Amino acid sequence: MPVNMDNYSGAVLFIGYIAAALFCILFVITTLLSFYKSRASQLPPGASSKIHLLAGLAGLSFSVLSHRMIDVLLQSLSGWKQRTGCKHEVSVDALWAWMKESSLSRDFARDLWVAQGTVWWTYAALTWTMGVSLYMASNGKQKKVPNLWAFFVLGQILPVSFTQILFYIASVIATEVPKPNQELKKVDNDKDKSELIKEIYPEISEPNLSGAFLLLSTVTYVISTNLLPYAVDSPVLHLLILIPRLLLFVPYLLPEEATKLTEPAMGFLVVTGTISTFARASYLVVHGWTLQQSLASLNKNPPTRALGYDLLIGVASSLVWMMI
Repeated sequence: MPVNMDNYSGAVLFIGYIAAALFCILFVITTLLSFYKSRASQLPPGASSKIHLLAGLAGLSFSVLSHRMIDVLLQSLSGWKQRTGCKHEVSVDALWAWMKESSLSRDFARDLWVAQGTVWWTYAALTWTMGVSLYMASNGKQKKVPNLWAFFVLGQILPVSFTQILFYIASVIATEVPKPNQELKKVDNDKDKSELIKEIYPEISEPNLSGAFLLLSTVTYVISTNLLPYAVDSPVLHLLILIPRLLLFVPYLLPEEATKLTEPAMGFLVVTGTISTFARASYLVVHGWTLQQSLASLNKNPPTRALGYDLLIGVASSLVWMMI
């Protein structure tokens, strides 16, 4: 197979990806530290212990993530050395040549979507990622989390559990938005009850176009991720990867009124994601895989391990968040 020696754009993107990840991590952590200092005297009792617990989980997430992503890179480097016959030790020149010539993104997609037994882990992880985006948009806007955009960018660059836990820390620190204590008035004989409800909750009667767009983007996300297994060797692979990544920003970009339909969007995502995930898992069982083998496919290859372990940490962290 001919090697493309001139893929400088791919090399630059690779370096830019790493630089963007480091910048976003530092920026989000700096934001949290600054936010904590501004709110330290107003935090309720027990907030500090919650922050310490979540910080420990964030450290665990980042450690596992770093280890798994390094495995992915080492696998790609090893495969490149075998294809090119490179016998040299790792050096700056060799790394530069690898970044120019490797097919890292396509190999990554193939391991996630084509390798036998791994695809159901991939569906579960992508469903979870969109769920975290919906949650961050809804709660982040309500609680006025500063630099919310940075959490979304970081969640795009890295698997989402690390960002998810950092957002939980921001939620602990954030000032709670007071909820209006509105009660239904007694209905006058001269006023219809439906008119009274419209006065108190005008959003019920107003068309929520941004909320509809949120639902539409969620549907499109599910469709595009379901098409990915059929495009791994297609020229449109990178486009189909880009579409769901961009759609993860939609909950943040829409106005706050869109959050009124977060629960229906989340419900649709849970239902379709569960169906897609278990349909793939059931397919394996029907074709002779045991449940134990299906679960063990988590360790099939480095990309699946990176995404799968991140999913498990994300789910465990959400359970901790619900309990504290």
